[in-house]
Amino acid sequence: IEKQSPDVVLLDISLKDSSGIDILKYLTLNYPSINVIMLSLYINEDFILNSIAEGANGYLPKNTTKDELIDAVRSVFIGKDFFSSSVTGSFRYFAKRSWM
Repeated sequence: IEKQSPDVVLLDISLKDSSGIDILKYLTLNYPSINVIMLSLYINEDFILNSIAEGANGYLPKNTTKDELIDAVRSVFIGKDFFSSSVTGSFRYFAKRSWM
């Protein structure tokens, strides 16, 4: 990270030897100018909310399209958050469920 100084990092939420959330915490604390997009196999409420709480600028499923991935990187590069359509659909579901 120090040598490359990326503007955007794509970070898997589930890593073999570590937690993507733990790495996200480290990045946001030590490199606040880096924008982070989380990638996951799961559209899971806890994963999404924890990612947002720890400073993620975006969240995409691993099966996202090439075009959506490019849109996400471009968006967070200019300072906008980006959540895939499947994630925003899940937000609606989570919100409706919590009000029932």
